[in-house]
Amino acid sequence: MHALKNHTLAFLALLLTTAAVPGSLRAQVAYPPNGPSIAPIPLNGSAAPPYPTPKSEGAQSQWNMELAGWNDLQGRSAYQPIIISQNGRFIAYVGHHATAHSPMNPLTGKAEPSGTSIVDVTDPTRTKYLAHIPGPAGTDESGGAQMVRVCSGNTLPRATRGKWYLLRPRGSEAHEIYDLRDPAKPVYIRDFGLVGSQPNAATYEGVQKGIGIHGMISAGPQRNRVYMAYGSGRNGVLQIVDRQKLLTAFKNPLNPTTEEMLAPQVGYVVMSPENGAHTTMPLFGVPIPAYQQHTVMKTRDLVIITSEQGRGDHCAPGPNGDRPAPHLAYLVDVTNEATPWNLSTFHVDERQGDFCGKGGRFGAHAGTESFYPPYYGKLAIFSWFNAGTRVFDIRNPFDVREIAYFIPSVNKNTMSFCVDGISHPDGDPKITPECTKVIQTNNVEIDDRGLIYSADRAGSGLHIMRLMGAAAAAVAKPGTN
Repeated sequence: MHALKNHTLAFLALLLTTAAVPGSLRAQVAYPPNGPSIAPIPLNGSAAPPYPTPKSEGAQSQWNMELAGWNDLQGRSAYQPIIISQNGRFIAYVGHHATAHSPMNPLTGKAEPSGTSIVDVTDPTRTKYLAHIPGPAGTDESGGAQMVRVCSGNTLPRATRGKWYLLRPRGSEAHEIYDLRDPAKPVYIRDFGLVGSQPNAATYEGVQKGIGIHGMISAGPQRNRVYMAYGSGRNGVLQIVDRQKLLTAFKNPLNPTTEEMLAPQVGYVVMSPENGAHTTMPLFGVPIPAYQQHTVMKTRDLVIITSEQGRGDHCAPGPNGDRPAPHLAYLVDVTNEATPWNLSTFHVDERQGDFCGKGGRFGAHAGTESFYPPYYGKLAIFSWFNAGTRVFDIRNPFDVREIAYFIPSVNKNTMSFCVDGISHPDGDPKITPECTKVIQTNNVEIDDRGLIYSADRAGSGLHIMRLMGAAAAAVAKPGTN
C-alpha cells in the first residue's frame, strides 16, 4: 500500500510537471522522434527572378542579348541547327519537322516536304539560303528530317579529303549507329539501349521497361565516353557509356544479351518520372571557385540534363484533369561516374511573363551540344519554347543563376500552335480557336565565334544572337571588359 501511494504521488507530480511545460517543449513531444505529427509547410513564396518582365505577347523581348541576324528558313518548322566552319564560311544546317502542308521552295519553284535547310551565316546580318534537301512526306514527326550531323572528309579514315558528309534520320523510323569511315558505304554496327529494351528482356533499368532513347553526345575517343538521354519528357535516365566497349563488346548486333547491354555501362541515374532526359551535355574539369584551396573538389565533371515539355495547352489541365508537370534542366555531378548526383536546377518562372497564358509549349526543351569556348563550362544555354532562349551562369555550379534571355517576335510565317504540341500552318483543318500563333524556340546552338542560334518550331525562322552586358562580361577574356 505504501508503494502504491508513492507511485500515485509520483504520477500526480508528473502531471503537474507536464502541465507546467512550455508550449515549445510540448511541441517537441508531438513531433518525431517523440510523436507522430508531421507539420505541414505553408507556401512561403520566393524572391522574384532577377530579370526584367518580357514585353507583351508576340513582341521581341531581350535581356543581356541582342539580335545579330535572321533567316526565314522558308517558313518551315525547325528543330535542330548546327553551324559548321566549312571552307572559309560558316554554314548552318537546320533539320525540320514535317507539317500538314509542304512549304514552297523559291529556289526550285516547287512545294517540298521539309527536310534540311542549308544557310550561309558567315555574315549574320546578311544570311543567304543556299539549298533545301527535301525530307520524307508526313504530317507530323513521322516525316521530315529533324536531326542533322555534318562532318569533314578530312576526319574520316576512308572518305574523300575536302568533301563534307551529312547524316540525318528519315522521319522517326529508327535510331541507328553507323560506321561512316567510308560515307558511301555505311555499315550497321549494333542495337543498344537500356537493359529492358532488348527482345525478351527479363529485367529493366529505369522506372519502366523499354524507355526510349532520345539524345546522345559523344565526348570523342580520347575521353572514351558517350552520354545517353532516355525518356525525353518523362521517366528520364542518364546513362554513361564506355565508347570503345559500345562499339566492340558484343557478338550479336541485333539480339544482344543482358551482359552485352551492360558491358559498356559505366554508370546511370534514374530521374524523377515527371521529367525526362532530352539532352545530356558533358562538362569536364569545371573549377569550383570556393574550393580552390582544397585537396578534393577543386574541379568537377558535370552533365547538363534537359527535359522536354510536350504539351501546348496553356499549362491547363488535360482531359483527365492533370496539369502538365514543369519541365526543367539539371546540373548533375558525374565526377564519380557510378554515382551521379544532382547539384543544381535550372528554372524559368512562369509568372514572370504570363508564359502559360501565351499558348504553345512552355518549359525546357534542349541545351546546346557543342564544346566551343568561350561558353563551354561557363554558361548553360537552353531553348525554353515560348520563353525563348535562356542563358544561365554556371561558373559556380552550386549556385547557377539566369543571366540573359531572348524571345523573338512572331512574324508572318509563325504557325499556329495547338494543344497537341505540334505546329499547324494556315489552312490545316486541325486548327481550332484554341490554337495560338506563338514563338516556340525549339533547339539552340552556338558557333566558335560566340554567336547563338535558335530554331523556331512554329516556322518563325533561324534567329542569330550575341550576348551583351553582364552576360558578355561573364565569358570575356581577362582584360577585355
